[in-house]
Amino acid sequence: MDFEAGANLYQSVRLRGGGVTSTASGMGDVFLHLKYDTGDAGNFALVLDPYLKLPTTASAVGNGRLEGGLLLPMGYDLGRGWSLANTPEVDALANATGHGAHANISDVVGVGRSFADGLTLGAELWTDQNFDPAGTSSQYSFDLDAAKLIDNGTQLDCGVNFGLNRQTPRHGNLCRLGGAVLIFLKPAR
Repeated sequence: MDFEAGANLYQSVRLRGGGVTSTASGMGDVFLHLKYDTGDAGNFALVLDPYLKLPTTASAVGNGRLEGGLLLPMGYDLGRGWSLANTPEVDALANATGHGAHANISDVVGVGRSFADGLTLGAELWTDQNFDPAGTSSQYSFDLDAAKLIDNGTQLDCGVNFGLNRQTPRHGNLCRLGGAVLIFLKPAR
């Protein structure tokens, strides 16, 4: 069992609409995860990952509401460096009106290939179904990613996401070093 607490030390939100652009920034909300590895099942791995989001950020950056959910990351070793992964997720998110909560369901299914030099390449399909009573949304993307293990404690991750429908940003790129610093190379629409 693994307990994790994390937050974005700095995040910035930019909203555009009606010819006006506004920006807010500050520390992100705190996320608490309690991860449980279900055990060795040969080539298959499953983790139970319930989480809570504590509203610790300024209201201009976050929604000021307690939220939570459950992720079920799972993977299957296909052999010869190939793997198949799936991470279904269900969340209870605050309604846009500020009263009540609604379901949000997402999933990502991907295939990856690891190489002996510490390089891993992957491709995945992602979906997110948000059932907010103020307006539901369905997002879909095709994503490509690469990870390079630099040493035992440092990894560089880069990826590009391609939106597959109008409700999903057309594209977005990001890189992160060691899982802590995000650098957005090209903003999504």
